[in-house]
Amino acid sequence: MPSPQRLAAIQTIQGRSQAPTPPIQKLDELWASDVFSLDKMKAALPKEIFKSVQRTVKEGSKLDVSVANVVAQAMKEWATSRGALYYSHVFYPLTNSTAEKHDGFISPQGDGTAITEFTGKLLVQGEPDGSSFPNGGIRSTFEARGYTAWDITSPAYLMETPNGVTLCVPTVFVSWTGEALDKKTPLLRSNAAVDGQARRLLKMLGEKEIAPINSSCGAEQEYFLIDKAWLPLRSDLLLAGRTLFGKPSAKGQQFDDHYFGAIASVQTDGAAREVMFMLRCDAPGVTLKTCPEFSGMEGTGTFSVQCKDLFVGADDIVADPAKPTIARIRDDAVTSMEVSRLQRTAASRSARRGILNNL
Repeated sequence: MPSPQRLAAIQTIQGRSQAPTPPIQKLDELWASDVFSLDKMKAALPKEIFKSVQRTVKEGSKLDVSVANVVAQAMKEWATSRGALYYSHVFYPLTNSTAEKHDGFISPQGDGTAITEFTGKLLVQGEPDGSSFPNGGIRSTFEARGYTAWDITSPAYLMETPNGVTLCVPTVFVSWTGEALDKKTPLLRSNAAVDGQARRLLKMLGEKEIAPINSSCGAEQEYFLIDKAWLPLRSDLLLAGRTLFGKPSAKGQQFDDHYFGAIASVQTDGAAREVMFMLRCDAPGVTLKTCPEFSGMEGTGTFSVQCKDLFVGADDIVADPAKPTIARIRDDAVTSMEVSRLQRTAASRSARRGILNNL
């Protein structure tokens, strides 16, 4: 029989009216529509300028300033035609998140007016405040300057937010001395090192025409959507923010399934004896109090237990009397430790004999 919460979720979903859906675009028209790809660059740039950009992308050759000016103008016209008013240098500092330096396609003039402008200098290099980001050490104030540089191997793209459309330019982030302050610069330098060594090896093998060697990496993730009405029934999503698969552990940390062996003295017909029983931490009359963590065992927590007016049933009794069981447990533990020690000693001696024989 479904739970009341599940039935309520089903009724909520069934009671909704169908939402209107916009017409579906063709995938080939939708794909990379907001990306200034090589195809769009080829259509917008003169032939020689485009070939120069291609050489820079494939071979890592230096980009001329005059070429950067033409690319910046074409990029600005493409972005503004799609509603962009701003541009941003996007980089990946050592904060495990992204950072952006925003500016507008505008340049104030001496007569008090302003013109729309985006030059190659603004495209190729930016200057955010380097002291605002982790740098791996303490630098002097005059060395805190950080620079963003256009990564021409990654295409620019448009990002639409409630504040408008922004042209995002992928960049690297380095100090004024050339030290990497981000996570992308080491990746590009590693790619360059792999390309150089692979070319050297291929030349030794007799290859003459060698294409640029690159590596591809990316996170592969799968997303499954569930209705909002099901969310209260998913404790894993509420607590962990993600789907959890597998069986719950036999002993969790929720305090409702903890138990341990306890020993108590029992008086029967004037004679006292000890019995061992299993004590549940959620039983009535049991009080838990957190103790400090064990020294050298960070993350382990213990509790002091106080029992008052606790009833222990016959099913919870493990040993009556408890002394023979305690002695057997202690002997088994000591024997197990001794066997383990002897096994390690024998293995060590065998290894030493093997080394001596090889000598």
